[in-house]
Amino acid sequence: SNINFIQNDTNPNIKRRIKNRVSYEDFFKKQIRNADYPKESPFSSLHSYYKDESNIGFADYTITGDDFSEGGGPAYVVTIHCSYIDRRRFDELFIRHYSSFNDGTPTNPGAKFIEALNLLIKDIDSKDIPFIDTHALNEFVYLHKIEHFPGLGQVKKISIKHHIETVANFLSTSVEVSG
Repeated sequence: SNINFIQNDTNPNIKRRIKNRVSYEDFFKKQIRNADYPKESPFSSLHSYYKDESNIGFADYTITGDDFSEGGGPAYVVTIHCSYIDRRRFDELFIRHYSSFNDGTPTNPGAKFIEALNLLIKDIDSKDIPFIDTHALNEFVYLHKIEHFPGLGQVKKISIKHHIETVANFLSTSVEVSG
């Protein structure tokens, strides 16, 4: 076959026999509640070594995980997931989780979003976290500027977009450096 999708943790003896591989895995450590996310979690380094494994590509499930959910329950806590690759830590990809305070109620998700967004903007402005400048990150900055809550689905969409742009940027700059 032209392309063979294979779970990244498949036995190496099996992987050696399969050509035209795309390795994939669910690296996102999904929590039951948004309040349970730590400030940061490691995600993956597959983007930095997939070629060494005789793969033709790689895939992940971004910040959604492989468990499909038609919809979530009421948001007691709003969390924004924001990816970055840390070149100082062997090009590993990490996810920062920006969560609002848990007030014990599912009311006012817009205010909870602004609270989580304020935490993200603080890190963007400080430049302590090596986020790259993506269209999606600029969307978050714009939403902060106009103090607008676009809805939880749009927040997730922007986070996914930032994740994809971050990995794509790494791949394009890695090709330039190594090529």
